Amino acid sequence: MNVILCWNPYAYIGLLVIAAGCAPRSDANDTKGSASRTTRAAPALAFSPTLSNPALPTTGPGASPTSAVRIYPLHGHVTSTIFWVGEPPAKDSPSNAASAWDDDWQVHFGGFDNPARRDGFAPAGFAPRENSFYVALPYNDLHAGRRRADAARVIAWATGRTWFEDESMCKNHWVCLLHNGLACYAQWEDVGPFRSDDAAYVFGHAVPRNTRNRGAGIDVSPAVRDHLGLSDIDTVDWRFVEERDVPPGPWTRTVTTSQVHWR
Repeated sequence: MNVILCWNPYAYIGLLVIAAGCAPRSDANDTKGSASRTTRAAPALAFSPTLSNPALPTTGPGASPTSAVRIYPLHGHVTSTIFWVGEPPAKDSPSNAASAWDDDWQVHFGGFDNPARRDGFAPAGFAPRENSFYVALPYNDLHAGRRRADAARVIAWATGRTWFEDESMCKNHWVCLLHNGLACYAQWEDVGPFRSDDAAYVFGHAVPRNTRNRGAGIDVSPAVRDHLGLSDIDTVDWRFVEERDVPPGPWTRTVTTSQVHWR
């Protein structure tokens, strides 16, 4: 179903049609898990239909100036958990000093993204060199150093350009998240929670295959948590968006452009 949103830079403030979502502008270590910290139950998932033209990229080197606007599936009432760059290892969760795509994530980010010491939406004590608005989703297009066989088929924006073998199709892609009338944007920078192969959920309409932490389907950074007012375990709606559809906000002050870095 189509949605029309009235935007300010930091929140969506109106729905003129049904089915909330992140609408495009009209100018057309394989897995990680976050520890459960609350006992809040999560509702079941519901999804809207896909309204898209998956054959046409809308941004990037392969974009056509006449490309159709792409609207990705809305994932509704997804359980979210918090994670952060430099998070120490815990049960079933490795250290986040590295990410699935960057063995030196904390170094390249610029330091420890302390969730308890903040300076606005950034960590206190240093200016991050990468975007502090980031998420993890449970799919990795690279496995054991090679491209997954299904990657080009399941990732809608994979068509229309050439990808290097050591370049992730997923890393840095933009996501819009909704919670209690607020919208937030973030970049996909890690893989999890707990799985790395859940293409049917990440790119389609299935529920997450993960069953831990109340079936968590997305990890969000402290900046996303603070902007949306999330608890350690909460629920969000989210969908992919193209970079050109991301409005200015704290999420565009420092945009991550780095690619895969494996030692």
